[in-house]
Amino acid sequence: MKIGGLSLNNIRGLTEQTFENTLTLQGSARAVELRSLSRGHSEEDTAILLPEAGVAYIGDIGFFDNQPYLGAGTLDLLRQQMQFFMEADFRILVPGHGPVGGKAELVAQLQYIDFLEDRIRRIVEIGGSLEEALQIPLSAPFDGWLVGGMDRFAVNVQSLFKRCGGDVPEPE
Repeated sequence: MKIGGLSLNNIRGLTEQTFENTLTLQGSARAVELRSLSRGHSEEDTAILLPEAGVAYIGDIGFFDNQPYLGAGTLDLLRQQMQFFMEADFRILVPGHGPVGGKAELVAQLQYIDFLEDRIRRIVEIGGSLEEALQIPLSAPFDGWLVGGMDRFAVNVQSLFKRCGGDVPEPE
């Protein structure tokens, strides 16, 4: 079978190099660093860094001006990844979702996560249900972030509800 002229029989041979932790590629004008950030948003997050230019392609560590997806990965490690970029010297952050931004957009994303987790924790502490948590109203600017597929808000609420010790019913 061929896709765009590429035979599926040849796909196994495409990987020429793998790396652990960091791989630096030196070009004629600048260096590019591939950095493994371990588990955070997903099983294995990698960023592409251009330190001399102050640019970082952060992939799904960044969801700017829309809800992050919190249904996979490990929230504490995602927060560590976000903290790394807030403390680093990168001025321009290219997210996996949303417009190009900077540290302010990353801070807003973290505020969304903290806001939602705080509200859900309060519901769990008083014995509230997942259905009650799904009714949490989002204040500005987060109320404008209710975009994106995969039922992101419901997935985020369910993930945080479980994280906070709430009982999440099994799907029927």
